[in-house]
Amino acid sequence: MELRLFYKTPETQTQIDLMVQNTKDKILSGNYNPLDLEIQLKAMEEVLKRLRGDSDIKEYVITEAERYPEKTFKVGSVTITKSSRKSYDYSQDDEWKQLKAIEADKVNDRKVREKKLRDSFVDSDSGEIVEAISAVKSTSFLTIKFDK
Repeated sequence: MELRLFYKTPETQTQIDLMVQNTKDKILSGNYNPLDLEIQLKAMEEVLKRLRGDSDIKEYVITEAERYPEKTFKVGSVTITKSSRKSYDYSQDDEWKQLKAIEADKVNDRKVREKKLRDSFVDSDSGEIVEAISAVKSTSFLTIKFDK
């Protein structure tokens, strides 16, 4: 039953654009409760995230793609390109670990400075008055938590 959700999904960029615009128009029509819709979208997002992140599914999809000998191939109207990515574990190198520690310290120093800049203060080294940052951006958002 759950897979029926995915059978009529768009297969081209034009179809995706059209689906987004049509859905947006319906949402903004006032015929739907926007909070109910936000909950549904969040749930779908979570389902997709879990499915795409599942190692068994990833392996199954890669195995299927390996049946195609070409690096780039088409399935329906979709072009798929097989790729790989290397990642290196540098943690065995002492100098690298020292540099990472310095980097972490610098990030911490920046965060401390950012916190100080939220209010005016007197620079202890120069005695100069440092004015609080006046450019503040505010973004409203909702946090959605699903019950068990």
